[in-house]
Amino acid sequence: MRKDVTEKQRLNICQACGEQNPPGTLMCRNCGALLSDHQAGVTYKLDLEESQPEEGDAAAAEANAAQPSKFAAGSTFAIKIREADDPMVYQADADKTLLVGRRNDKDAFIPDVDLYPFAGFLLGVSRKHALIYPQDDTLMIEDLGSRNGTYVAGERLKPNTPQPLYDGVRVSLGKLHFTIHY
Repeated sequence: MRKDVTEKQRLNICQACGEQNPPGTLMCRNCGALLSDHQAGVTYKLDLEESQPEEGDAAAAEANAAQPSKFAAGSTFAIKIREADDPMVYQADADKTLLVGRRNDKDAFIPDVDLYPFAGFLLGVSRKHALIYPQDDTLMIEDLGSRNGTYVAGERLKPNTPQPLYDGVRVSLGKLHFTIHY
């Protein structure tokens, strides 16, 4: 155990409400406060080599490229995070771009798609990580120069270069993985 870890941190006791949480818990099960002493405003730089794409990603990308799914502006799409019970559902209007990232309590910043509740800060999600928007019957994603990158079907996106999102494709923001459904 590191010497700088306090007894409360080792026992996973919430600094906000005093609740003792199970080992490995990132957020207090009672009040939702962070159990880490990490500064929420700083994005961790991760070693992403251990976060390689799953075997099916390349085949799925090829299949999607051959048979792109149509996405009309104003339609809804869902972000499904494996660890979450329910998907997050959003409407992609033609005149609106959705900012994907994580909130920062220090400056009261909250993105349109907030991945903070899914330990986004520990998994390398930047506050302003990516944009999702419809364009010409296609749902697009664009990395905003994030510290840990945006991956679609296992391929890292170049910053500020739009990439199509097809139904069922796997997306990774740093080490936070989800699928897009519409």
